[in-house]
Amino acid sequence: MSIPVHVIGGYLGVGKTTAMVAILAMLPNERVAVVVNDFGTSSLDELTLQGKGANVGTVREIRGGCVCCTAPEGFVGAVASLLHDPTIDRILVEPTGLARPADLIDTLRRAPYADQLSLRPLVVLVDPEVLLAETDGQVSDQAQVADILVANRVDLASPASLAHFSSWAQNLWPKPMLTLHATHGNLPKDVLDWAEGQGPRAVRHQHHHRHDQDHGVTSMVWGPASVFSRGRLRVLLSRPGHGIARIKGVFRTDEGWSRMEHSGGELHERTTGYRRDTRVDVIARGAESAERQAVFRAQFQEALLREDELQQAADALEVALPNGDNRRFDRASLLALPDGIDDVSDRLPGREGAAVTLAALLKAAGAPHEGNAVVVAADGFTTEPVALADLQQALLLHSLDGAPLPNKKGGPYRLMIPGDAGPGGPCANVKAVVRISVR
Repeated sequence: MSIPVHVIGGYLGVGKTTAMVAILAMLPNERVAVVVNDFGTSSLDELTLQGKGANVGTVREIRGGCVCCTAPEGFVGAVASLLHDPTIDRILVEPTGLARPADLIDTLRRAPYADQLSLRPLVVLVDPEVLLAETDGQVSDQAQVADILVANRVDLASPASLAHFSSWAQNLWPKPMLTLHATHGNLPKDVLDWAEGQGPRAVRHQHHHRHDQDHGVTSMVWGPASVFSRGRLRVLLSRPGHGIARIKGVFRTDEGWSRMEHSGGELHERTTGYRRDTRVDVIARGAESAERQAVFRAQFQEALLREDELQQAADALEVALPNGDNRRFDRASLLALPDGIDDVSDRLPGREGAAVTLAALLKAAGAPHEGNAVVVAADGFTTEPVALADLQQALLLHSLDGAPLPNKKGGPYRLMIPGDAGPGGPCANVKAVVRISVR
């Protein structure tokens, strides 16, 4: 039996803790555990939640860091400890306001106990006044990945900020499952579960409708467990063929989650924090639209990874290059690279083992000097794109005491970035690396 887990995200000061208290009040007959992450060390959120009723079973706090990047191991351990308590009925997670919600969802999905969790809709709160005034995009980046999007503190919002929020939310694609207005974090019980056909409940489905007299639209959806080959998708979407006016989609791929769109004769791609499902809209022109879209439906099915492809080989590391070439390195070839490091302990305090620099590995693979790369782990976890210049100082651990790096140490291959460049980065510590995809 799996335990429901709810993530309540949002920027600093938006009212997440108040919303958590309101959710606790909805569940008077359940024993609820809370995982809270204060970026500071004052424990204010822990103290606030600790006194909110007998149904708060346990509070686990991860202090002084962010659960999505610098403290993922502490977060994984905190949730694991709660799963050993048979009295806990539900878990609420409140990340710091600086967290990237998508990273937290990925961490839960790849945790060793993921099959014991029932991940519920991601709720993200937004202060309309802050959204209106933002300049760096952090608030909107968090909010646009919400399964349930909440404009909180609307009693304090100006008409201009409410109008801006409504317009911004209306133009989101994919749209949130539900968009709400709230005061003091008071939310309906609908936020606790998936709507039919959404999230993990999603099954592959498609529908076709007329957009106008000259165009037809086919929409397709796959659940979040479906994984596509990014390479096959790029080939498919780069040359959509006669009659296709536009394609846009968000895909879970073997190199992370991507938003891809073919328009104006070109393929555009960028990473996305959307995690609910894979979905795509195909707009075709003319009388042949239905026939052409039927072909596309079959081609998308072929772009899905087969079962044997989902089992990533861990005995060798692959470097995928932008021109489509793939270079494989086993442990012997890594040991033969120049400038090898016999022991990383002086560069990575508390760690041990032999390593190579990413600079040497990328040079041996023939990677370009500019661009970025995505690091892929054996369990399907992928980092955000990282500039190749920033990867030069990274270390790839491959051996311990003359033998392959054991799995319990993050082997066979573990990527780490030493010093000040490491802790805040998206690939500062990636275990069981199987691929580095250079873009």
